[in-house]
Amino acid sequence: MKKAFSIRSDGSPRLKYLQASNFKGLKREPFSFLSNKKQLIRGYLYYYPERLKQKELIIFLHGIGAGHTAYTTEINSLALEGYRVFAFDYTGCVLSEGQSIKNLLQPLVDLKYALRFINSDQNLKDLDIFLVGHSWGAFVALNALSFKKSNIKKVVAMSGFNNISSVMKMNHPLLGIMSPFIHLYNYFRYGKLARFSSLKSLKKTTKEVLIIHGENDPVVKPEKSFALFDKKTTHKDNLYFLLSKNKLHNPYLSLEAEEYLYQVTLDKGLINKKSEIKDYEVDYDLITRQDNNVIKEIITFLKKVNI
Repeated sequence: MKKAFSIRSDGSPRLKYLQASNFKGLKREPFSFLSNKKQLIRGYLYYYPERLKQKELIIFLHGIGAGHTAYTTEINSLALEGYRVFAFDYTGCVLSEGQSIKNLLQPLVDLKYALRFINSDQNLKDLDIFLVGHSWGAFVALNALSFKKSNIKKVVAMSGFNNISSVMKMNHPLLGIMSPFIHLYNYFRYGKLARFSSLKSLKKTTKEVLIIHGENDPVVKPEKSFALFDKKTTHKDNLYFLLSKNKLHNPYLSLEAEEYLYQVTLDKGLINKKSEIKDYEVDYDLITRQDNNVIKEIITFLKKVNI
């Protein structure tokens, strides 16, 4: 277990990650705060000065692989709607300190420290908080609903998994027999956080949550997450479910972008490091092309006023 997470997650030098400078008018302000072992967590606050009109702060929670700048297009879409977007890289990821990512639970700890930092900032402390997360970040967002004290009002979770054991079994079936040991290890390292699961959080929360998943997701299988959440919470009217037809693990992208992304990860040796690397220029307009319908659903959900 420890060996599986004893690496940093810094993206790939074979890919370019878009920055605020790639989007005309998008501003970013750097911030940093200390997490549980005094490791420095770094990120940026993104916004359009002339568009700031929303009274909520969005915290964007990234998936595994390349930190928050793998989602700059999505962050830009949220900022265009007048939101401030607070995005940071977890322990052991890209901008932040840490010899490794430590554990899939570590970002929950980092998020707790992020919330403390926000509460100490004169410009941010009075803002309601929306969480938007993908994959690993969706798991973090959903389980943050179980934090006892927070200003979190809404959550958007894309391609999120239920718990650590379930996602490890999905991708490494032989680890299924180790589930009890994984839980014990996590409890030893993270205490009560090891008991968290997305389903438990959804059952308890009264906050509004939008859950989005790709119909053909091969990484976080919908029948083990999306369908499970839907089936077990049918009595709750604060949860909304969107299954994106034909999509894979990145439902916020267009179908063409997802297919191209998968091909690029194959060609650039990101899936199989022993495979031959194909040398060509990546089409970044295509690989970041969003599904406008999914983005619209997210924006509509966030802007909806609760009565």
